[in-house]
Amino acid sequence: MSIIVKLMNFNIRNKFLLLSAMYALLGLLGLLLLSFSWLPPGNAIVGHDSGLPLDANEFL
Repeated sequence: MSIIVKLMNFNIRNKFLLLSAMYALLGLLGLLLLSFSWLPPGNAIVGHDSGLPLDANEFL
């Protein structure tokens, strides 16, 4: 059986869950590939979003 025939035999809930997972994975992969294509060589994707500077000694 082909993949399309197998997908047609799923019920609506299974199709929705499968397509949602595929959409999320494809979107994340696309964002990762775009990020790597836009970044200069040697840079990395990192983040720091606590609202504090990286060298903060006090949390006040």
